[in-house]
Amino acid sequence: MEILVCVKRVPNTGQTSVDSSGQLSSANAQHILNPYDEYAVEQALQIKDQIPDAKITIITMGSADSEEVIRSALSFGGDGAILLSDPAFENLDTFHTSLVLAKAVEKFGKADVVICGNKAIDADTWQIPPQLAAHLNWPQILFVKKVEAVSGESIKAQRTTDDGYDLVESQFPVLISVIKEIGEPRLPSLKGKMNAKKVQIETWDKAALGLGDEVAAEKSFVKMAKYDKLEKSIDGKVFEGEAPQVVEQFLKALEDDKVL
Repeated sequence: MEILVCVKRVPNTGQTSVDSSGQLSSANAQHILNPYDEYAVEQALQIKDQIPDAKITIITMGSADSEEVIRSALSFGGDGAILLSDPAFENLDTFHTSLVLAKAVEKFGKADVVICGNKAIDADTWQIPPQLAAHLNWPQILFVKKVEAVSGESIKAQRTTDDGYDLVESQFPVLISVIKEIGEPRLPSLKGKMNAKKVQIETWDKAALGLGDEVAAEKSFVKMAKYDKLEKSIDGKVFEGEAPQVVEQFLKALEDDKVL
């Protein structure tokens, strides 16, 4: 079985800023492996626990700096890695990003399962997994909270809904996105860290993927014109004391502010 896990290099959102032109700047931010993608790697490892001959390949799109997060993901227990890197891949919208990923999955050619985290903490769009499945014309199971069964031909998983979950079964190939409920990511072992240093990362540009001028930032359907930094409008109030006194102070404050 071949498993592809999509990961992303993201800035620590607590360290980003908005510059004078209204653009988001991460120049001084530490960059990390997207936390939600750690759960995608963990899900791949859980499948490998059941099917020991499964191979896990980490794939990401970004600059050469993304090698650090690739090796971070590999240290959990991955077997191979692919970096999609080309100047044309910078500042793409989700449609074109997922198109590039789809071309990479097709070039890889043997994936049974593609696993994604449900979102990335930078743009927070939630759109890559379903758009990637659409480009591939694959079945998709999104917001997976638990994989109940997996074999060499199919997977059965609990898909989270507003009312609980649906039990969904799909033949391979299939794309799934996972949420935190699949289980806490395991810690990298010393062996995993050593192996991560040795893995040869393949690098594919747009020519290798058979892509041309259809992929470029100016071709994006969605462009972020400006970011605004939220400013604190008023100071909060803290009420102290026993519960009855705190409730009384709270109600009085609501009356004073003409909320009640």
